[in-house]
This record gives sequence, C-alpha cells and structure tokens, in this order.
Amino acid sequence: MTTSVAQVAPPTSAPPAPEIILRTQNLTKRFGARMAVSDLSLEARRGDVFALLGPNGSGKTTTLRMLLGLIWPTSGAISIFGGDFASESWRAKALRRIGAVVEQPTFYPYLNARENLGGVATFAGLRDTPESRARIEWAIAQVGLAGRTQDAYRKYSLGMKQRLGIAAALLTDPELVILDEPTNGLDPAGISEVRTLISRLAQRGVTVLLSSHLLAEVQQVCTRVAIIQSGRLIAQGAVEELLSASRGILLGFAQPDGALRAAQALHAANLSWAPQGSYIRTDPLRPGDWQLLISAPPERATDLNALLVGVGVTPAEVRRYETSLEQYFLALTGGAVGASMAPAYRLGAAPGADTRADSDAPTMPSAPAAAPGTTPSDTQGGQA
Repeated sequence: MTTSVAQVAPPTSAPPAPEIILRTQNLTKRFGARMAVSDLSLEARRGDVFALLGPNGSGKTTTLRMLLGLIWPTSGAISIFGGDFASESWRAKALRRIGAVVEQPTFYPYLNARENLGGVATFAGLRDTPESRARIEWAIAQVGLAGRTQDAYRKYSLGMKQRLGIAAALLTDPELVILDEPTNGLDPAGISEVRTLISRLAQRGVTVLLSSHLLAEVQQVCTRVAIIQSGRLIAQGAVEELLSASRGILLGFAQPDGALRAAQALHAANLSWAPQGSYIRTDPLRPGDWQLLISAPPERATDLNALLVGVGVTPAEVRRYETSLEQYFLALTGGAVGASMAPAYRLGAAPGADTRADSDAPTMPSAPAAAPGTTPSDTQGGQA
C-alpha cells in the first residue's frame, strides 16, 4: 500500500513594503493669526513622483519650505530618510541627500551656466575635480542647456533660468529632489524634456516631490498626488486609484430622448455590473452632446451596446470614460468644470424617492434656460 504525500509549496514571502523617504505628521504652520498649513500628513516613497497640488495660496510652497528647513513648522513632525528632521545633526545629513528648487531660482547675472553651477558645486562641498566638472556637464545636458553654456545668466529666458535651477538641484546626485513649479515658463518642448527627466530620475530610484498647476502634465508623470486646499489635505493617493472611481462607459446620442430611453432600458435590465448612470451636460452645449455615463467596467461596452440595440436604442457613440486629474481636482476644490452630471438611474432605488437621484423611474434632468436666440428645444434633453 502506498501513501501519497501532498506536495506543499513553500510559503512565499510578501514583497517588501516600499521604503518611506518622506513623512509628515500633522504638520502645521501659522503666520500670526493666519493658518497657512494645518495638520498636513504626507507620505512619499522611494521612486515616487509625488505632486503637491492646490489652488494658489493653498500652502504648497510653505510646505516645501518646511521640508527643506527654510522655515520651521508651528507644530507637527517631519521625517526624512527615516530620521527626525527636527534633529540638527540628522537634518544636516538629510539635506546633503536632497536637491531642491523653491520658487524662482537666482544666479549671478554675469556668469554663464557652467560658472554658476561651479559656484553651486563649491557651496555644496564638491571639490574642483574632473568628476565634479563632469557632473556639471551632465546636469547641463540633462536640462537642455548644452548649447547655451557660454551665455550670461542675465540673457536667459524665464524657462532657461528655470532649467538651470533644476540642473543645480541635480549636481549632488540627490536621492530626493524637491521642485516648486518645475515647468514654470517653459515652452511645450521644454515641458516635455522636464517630464522625461523626472521620469528618468524616478526609474533610478530617486524620489521627486513637486508642486505644479499644470495638471495634465502632472497626470502624465506623477505616480502619487496630494491635494490641499486652504492648507488642509483633502485627498492623497496613487493617481490611478484616485481616478479609478470615475471610470465607466460613456454613451452619446444624436437626439435628447436617446439618453432617457437608454437610462430606462438599463434600469429595467437590472444589470448588477451597471448599477447606476448619470446624464452629462457639457458646457457649452454642442450637437451630439446628449450623453449618459454608465458606472460599468469598460470591457462591458460591447455587452452594453448590444443590449441597447436589442431594445431599439442605438448610441451614436460608445467609449471608455476616464476622468482627468484636472476634473478630479476641480471637483474637489470647487473650481469650474466643463461638464456637470445629474443622476439618471440607480438600481435598488426606492419608489417615490427624489427623481433626480433615487427614482425607480429614470427621468431627464431639468432643461437649462434657453439662451437668447434659441428655443427651449435647443437646450433641453440629456443635460443637467
């Protein structure tokens, strides 16, 4: 008689947790009676491209200045590279591993790029050696100034001055790079170059912490973001995770009743994978902008289209919908957006509930007032 012994696979160890490079806990800064930053808790990991986003005056630059020891917090704690930034000895060690540009960089106006960076290298404790001179040339090439190294700084455009500031931040081969509005003043080609540079730094394991108001650029390059308003944190996380809740399938219709009939059909179908829908109103209104956003996995678009065609409702457009970081940011901070939504249907809604949100019979939202020179039929339909 033989006895079979089950082969048990050895336990697999969980992947190591990402190394935390920077952490703040309840960071607060007051200037007299004005609260600039309040209870701000952030966390950036090695290799992150972490963006600090917020309206003007929200406390972004104040936060960066505290992280560099340029101003001291009123309360709260900062940990960088695992050590307490309040410790003078640790702070000195940590700052040697950080490169930064905060606000507008300033250099000697009559010196050229190479001479200015040589001075920065001296102040950073780098000796005048072939290695440090090679490092200067590398930094100049990385920011696209190789062809203008003989020009005096005073002749540089705003964008070129910004690039030289970034080059200075890279001189010491830092592990953490802090950049305040790094693409300020750059043309589209320069913005693309800086975006590529930031991506290369992250691939080498360098953590990049930046502030920016160019949200489309942030979405392309950043892995994590924190959004602050009036000095308070209102959202933080991976870009993909923050935006994933707004993904779905967008249906477009040539006529306004198409969106209503589609909402009614989907509500009646009672699909567990399409639990709710929303009418979308674009502003300004354009032909074909009768839209219905369905909360459903984008890979079910074919099934959704087949169901609607089967009941005689043919969408003019069916496509994946993903909100942008700009839309997400504006929705959180109360800024103006180019489109607004109104509930169309929701599965399991109680009969007799508010038709705008919980009705078990989908209805079109109220039509906007007719603009001068138009008729009500020009503006009503699948809008909100």
